Amino acid sequence: MNGSDNNNVLKPSPRENAWEEARLLARTIGLLVENSRQIARDPTLSGCCLNTAYIGLPHLKTRAIALGRLLDLWNQDKWTETCPACGETVYILGAGGGALSGRNGWWGVCGHCQGVLSGSREKFYQLYSEFAGGPSGPAHPEQIDLGDLLTELRAA
Repeated sequence: MNGSDNNNVLKPSPRENAWEEARLLARTIGLLVENSRQIARDPTLSGCCLNTAYIGLPHLKTRAIALGRLLDLWNQDKWTETCPACGETVYILGAGGGALSGRNGWWGVCGHCQGVLSGSREKFYQLYSEFAGGPSGPAHPEQIDLGDLLTELRAA
């Protein structure tokens, strides 16, 4: 990814409070990654869906990505990128687009410089295949408030 692919902007989400959640995630992503094992052991936490974490395709509509699945992808360095601003890890939260429109991209957050980033379409196909190729795991239809999740992790 080069600097021209990154405009440091997260596209508007159809999900409520996505902008606020993305900014909070950028500030606290390290806490989620550090607590991957604890989250994986709790089906309620690993199956929860965040507002900013989804994959969108015209034929699938919008499909939420469970937190446990995101953590697996991040820990395997499959849904990560290098931040062009600081060189640290960008944790990709989702991807969207369509084959016919040609508009495809991804979005994520950098925990170091706290940027909310988006990237070019070339990576979209790789991200989608990695998402579709792995186990989806149990998903809980309710969404968890990120603030509540962070409070629980800090208390543990």
